[in-house]
Amino acid sequence: MHSSNKIPSMKQLLVKSHIRIIAFSAFLLFSGVIVPLQTISGQQRKIKKEARVPLKPKLVIADKGASLYRIVLPSSSTEYERKAAEV
Repeated sequence: MHSSNKIPSMKQLLVKSHIRIIAFSAFLLFSGVIVPLQTISGQQRKIKKEARVPLKPKLVIADKGASLYRIVLPSSSTEYERKAAEV
């Protein structure tokens, strides 16, 4: 009986392993370069869409020099406020 399956030589194994390493490296390079470019372009489109929406003020603090609100300031600062001011 003669076996049709031959054991590959060391040279053939090295060539196959080099091809696999190159293919895997190309895959990593492709996925590492193309995927970030797609997310950047997606973010740019989103920014453009948001810029087209007109902004309307939701809160008016003062109108023509008059205001319905009062600014209240404490007479002294807290311990944490004093420490923050020193830093």
